[in-house]
Amino acid sequence: MAAPRLVRRLTNQQGELVMNKRKVVVLLVLISALMCSCGTADADVDEIIPTATAISETPTPLPPVTTAPTTAPTSAPELPASPTLTEIGFATEMLFDELGNSNEYLLWLGMPMDEMDTFLNKLHSAIVDYGYDDTSGDDTSIRKLECDHFTYVYDDIDRRLTDCYVRTDLFTTKLGLRIGDAAEKSVELYGEDYTEIYTGRVYVREYDMGDFIFRVDIADGVVRSWAMRVDNRHTKTS
Repeated sequence: MAAPRLVRRLTNQQGELVMNKRKVVVLLVLISALMCSCGTADADVDEIIPTATAISETPTPLPPVTTAPTTAPTSAPELPASPTLTEIGFATEMLFDELGNSNEYLLWLGMPMDEMDTFLNKLHSAIVDYGYDDTSGDDTSIRKLECDHFTYVYDDIDRRLTDCYVRTDLFTTKLGLRIGDAAEKSVELYGEDYTEIYTGRVYVREYDMGDFIFRVDIADGVVRSWAMRVDNRHTKTS
C-alpha cells in the first residue's frame, strides 16, 4: 500500500514541475515579445524624431546691446558779453550830477553839443529822429533829437544842451538811480518833496534842484526814464 502512494506523489510532483516549466516558457515568450515590440517602437520614434544631436544647430548670436552715452549733453555756446562802459571808454557809469549839475560828470546841462556828439559816437547811439522841440512855442532854434538811449534838446544858436532824457540802464544818476529800479527807490534817494504829474501813461515826479529840474518817470511801479532839464522850460514827456 505504501508503494502505490509514493508512486502517485512522485507522479503529481512531476506534473507540477512540468506545469511550472510551461509557465516559465510562456513568461519568457511574453517577455521576448514585449522587448521586440519596444525595440520596434523605439526604432519608429527615432525615424520620426531625430536625435538631439541631429537637430542641434549653433544658435544665431544676438546683436550686442548698445547703451546711450552717459556723457552730459553739450550746453549751448555762451554768447559774448556786452562791452562794459570802461571797455568803450567811459571812466564812470554816473551820467549826471542831479544834485549840482557838475561838469565833472559825463553829461551836464549847458554842455557844448560838440562834446555831446562825441559822447554819443563813443556810445554808438544812433539818431533816429531829428526836429524841433514842440514845447518851445515859436522858438524854432530849439532842436530835439531822438537817439537809441536818449532824447536831448539843445539851443541851435549857442549849441548847448538844455534837456536830456535817459532811457538806458547803462548809466546811473549821482545817487545811483537806474532805469528799472522800483519806484520807491526814487523816494528813498531824493525824498518826498516832489511834484507829481500824471500824463495818462506815466507818473512824472519832478524835483526842483534850483536852476534845473530833475525828473523821474514811473510806469507799472518801475523807473522808466529820468531826465535833467533847465528850469525855464515847460514840463515835457519824453
